[in-house]
Amino acid sequence: MNRTREGPHHHPGHGTRATEWPVLCESYFLRYSEEVREAARAVLGPRPACDDIVQEVFLRLLGNPTAFPLSKQYFRVAGRNAALNHLRSQGRADALARRLAPRPPSPPEGPLERLQSEERRRRVAEAIETLPPRCRAVARRTWLQGWSAAQIANDLGMTIKRVERHRATARERFRIALVVRRSVGSPGGGEE
Repeated sequence: MNRTREGPHHHPGHGTRATEWPVLCESYFLRYSEEVREAARAVLGPRPACDDIVQEVFLRLLGNPTAFPLSKQYFRVAGRNAALNHLRSQGRADALARRLAPRPPSPPEGPLERLQSEERRRRVAEAIETLPPRCRAVARRTWLQGWSAAQIANDLGMTIKRVERHRATARERFRIALVVRRSVGSPGGGEE
């Protein structure tokens, strides 16, 4: 199978059959690997990951024989983009590690704190029961069970955005109920 690509980056006379592609990639590696490394170093600094970025760029190229631009600029951009992707994935991994890290134990509660905490939890549970069914399911998992939006979305088969909307609806209804309770319970406010 004869695969060729015409265009501004095509080297005349380079027909790239599947058997020729690895040889061509090796020549690209020898010619442009330092360009990729420098582009990665500009983003990451002097990190060992720069060598991984070089390998990633050329392995991706090796696996895609239909795309073989030969310009120095292509390899600089590929190195920069791979380094940026590395930083993004590292940021996500760090955020996940922070979320999964054990939290320090909270100080033990005294009898008064336990009573107040139980009372608050009971009032929240009562308020949740007044919500529409889907909103109630989200509110229970959020404020009684401490679930994240992603966990709730996965469990209830909805998007994270929908979970956030249900949470906002519940908060708004709680706020209104609190205002009504205060106005009814305050002197001169609603009781006759």
